[in-house]
Amino acid sequence: MLAAEETEAQLQAQAKITKADAEKTALAKVPNGTISASELEKEHGKLIWSFDIA
Repeated sequence: MLAAEETEAQLQAQAKITKADAEKTALAKVPNGTISASELEKEHGKLIWSFDIA
């Protein structure tokens, strides 16, 4: 049986960068951008914030 995936709340508790700070950084790279979706996931043992920006 596979181990259950961690919830986003559990991952956020482990994150060194808050969602708000990650959003600010992402939006600074895309002038006039708007975040339509966000996700915090663990990849290769590291937490990664990802955003869909339009």
